[in-house]
Amino acid sequence: MTDIKEKIAMFEKLASEAHHTLLQLKEIEFSDGHVVEKDTTGDFAKPEWQRKRDQARQAPICYTRNTPPKLKATFSVVRAPTAAESVEIGGQCKIGGATLEWRASVTVQPADKTIVSPVMTSSANLPDHVACYDPLIIAWEINPANQGWISVGDSRHVFYVTLADPSGTPAYWTLLDISCRAAHGERTEAGVVKKVFAPFSGRSLIRKRDGQGLTYWNPRTTNATNTRELLARGDGSGQCGSWSEFLLDMYKVHGILGGRKIIVVRSVAEWQAAQVGFLVKNWMFKGLGSLASPFRYRMYTECVKLPGIAGQRNPNPPPAFFNHFIVAYGGKYYDPSYGGGPFDDQEKWEEGAIDGLFQQSSNGAGKRAAFGAGNILEFHPI
Repeated sequence: MTDIKEKIAMFEKLASEAHHTLLQLKEIEFSDGHVVEKDTTGDFAKPEWQRKRDQARQAPICYTRNTPPKLKATFSVVRAPTAAESVEIGGQCKIGGATLEWRASVTVQPADKTIVSPVMTSSANLPDHVACYDPLIIAWEINPANQGWISVGDSRHVFYVTLADPSGTPAYWTLLDISCRAAHGERTEAGVVKKVFAPFSGRSLIRKRDGQGLTYWNPRTTNATNTRELLARGDGSGQCGSWSEFLLDMYKVHGILGGRKIIVVRSVAEWQAAQVGFLVKNWMFKGLGSLASPFRYRMYTECVKLPGIAGQRNPNPPPAFFNHFIVAYGGKYYDPSYGGGPFDDQEKWEEGAIDGLFQQSSNGAGKRAAFGAGNILEFHPI
């Protein structure tokens, strides 16, 4: 009988003791950052992070360098307090050698099922350079009624940091992912421009939303002529115009507006009349040719196509064009369709890209043999 009375007394004592809050991290929503567009399928929805969502489906985050990220956190109430009590909440992460913290205080009532923090501003700014943190891990903890700090979960994010605010283009996911990874650590426009072109030289770029490889002229009937169309097409293929704008828009998500799209033609009149175009490397000219100068070579018999220079995910793009689009920045030229550059001047691009001209798709001319030194094409900024 005594044991029973003692047990009843113990349970009554425990029941009368105060219970303090226990929370579990549920959601994280960022604010005042840059909206990330999911490669023409719409903006990522808020909240950016949810505990029950697969990591691959968490939304990426984007802020400009040297700014303080803002967020609010939602918690599930795992154990309600016996009475209303104040709970400190905090999140902390290491980023680029700095520590960022988010702190706030909330009141938890006995009937609460969820708690949402106020918007919290980080204790320090982001590093003063372009970056991609994948993952950025924020460790969350609570201190109920000043009883001591308790871990309540981590949130993991893909976090992009741009050089400046995006300007003139949506912040497409693919543009951010390629450029922020390639230019991680850069602090200047020139540094970003240089670094973001390195992935183009590898000719193996992919669309972030679905892993689709991005291709130059595959199939040859592709009609994508700008960034949006390139990112929207099921096969991820585009003409040179789309690839030039893709590179320029990659600059623009970092606020870099000094790039220019260049159209390359023999002359504007000959391009518009489809009279004279250029032969993309590589072509072989047999002998002296049997026709009158300068277009002395019969196409495909005396002017013979050889394996060409590779384009983006295309080892042998079309061998001849009436026009082509490239990009100019800081006095240098970049050819994103082929991953070529930077070229110091127009002549260097011609030497690296073309072997000659063709006239009305029937007669060919070798570049230097027929026209001597100097440029044989015109560059026009548009």
